[in-house]
Amino acid sequence: MSQLALSDRYLAYAVVTAGASPGEARPTRVDAVDLDSKTVRPVARTTWPQGQTDLVRISGSWVLWEDLERMPSTDANSMRWKVFAHNLADGSTRTLASSDRPSALPSLAAGAGRLVWTQTGGPDAAAGFAVHVSETATGASRVLASGLPQVNDLAVSANGVYYTTADPDADGQRVWCVPWSGGEPRRVDTGGSGRGLKIGETGLASWEDASVGPSRRLGVGRLGDAAAPDTLAPGPTFLDLPGASNAAPGAAAVAFFDGVDHFRAVRVSPDGTLSAPVKLSRDGEVLHVPCRIAADGEEFAYCVEPDAPRSGDASESPITVVVTSIP
Repeated sequence: MSQLALSDRYLAYAVVTAGASPGEARPTRVDAVDLDSKTVRPVARTTWPQGQTDLVRISGSWVLWEDLERMPSTDANSMRWKVFAHNLADGSTRTLASSDRPSALPSLAAGAGRLVWTQTGGPDAAAGFAVHVSETATGASRVLASGLPQVNDLAVSANGVYYTTADPDADGQRVWCVPWSGGEPRRVDTGGSGRGLKIGETGLASWEDASVGPSRRLGVGRLGDAAAPDTLAPGPTFLDLPGASNAAPGAAAVAFFDGVDHFRAVRVSPDGTLSAPVKLSRDGEVLHVPCRIAADGEEFAYCVEPDAPRSGDASESPITVVVTSIP
């Protein structure tokens, strides 16, 4: 199990299946859990013989994912792919995009009643990237921005789409915003390198700041309103915690992996002040970190390994999902 996504009454995730060797295990299907009834619902399987399901996202009852023709590698990330969305409420599925030839992999995001993805504007990355938006209510799709450089992280809020690109002047990422109304991208100053950008439903944002070297800091800020979506006010504030990663902002708190043995969270006050970190996971739990942590409002979800020692491939062992809130 990997790539948890949490929204209202649903939890979606990718399911890892075994390969010929442990290194060949890969996610090949997407499942969802109805949190009210505690029932598991199959969403989709990869449509490729050696395919991989990746980047699971959720907005309301809509699950978004990409279907890759094979497992990506560090030296070969150009391939054919498809982007799908499935409505858990009525069982319908939409094909949002696909590539008929090898091309750069899309980035995905979901939220604010919209499904968002990127794709190249031509047969290769030299044509630039475009940000596409599909409305969950109507299915209408449009291009929000085009001619962009390589897009890395992608996130959404009520104000618009946020994305990162490589910073040519530093070893880090620049953060940009495009309002839902469109227009030219605006630079968002995170006061750091902006890696791993995540945005919660209330505009609470988090990112990893690697500009200070190996001792990464966790940056936290609240996005400006619709009139000024390219601002962070107040903030940003930085949590100096070496090894902090996999952050997930909720309504008023940010959860993260502490780099050792716990998922923790900090509350964020209206003036940007951060509380002391508190434990979300419990002592004695063996975390399944590849699942990361997912947030929705005041709730957070993470995965725990089985109590018994594992044998064989990790995909053969059951994983427990814990949904909790800050104590």
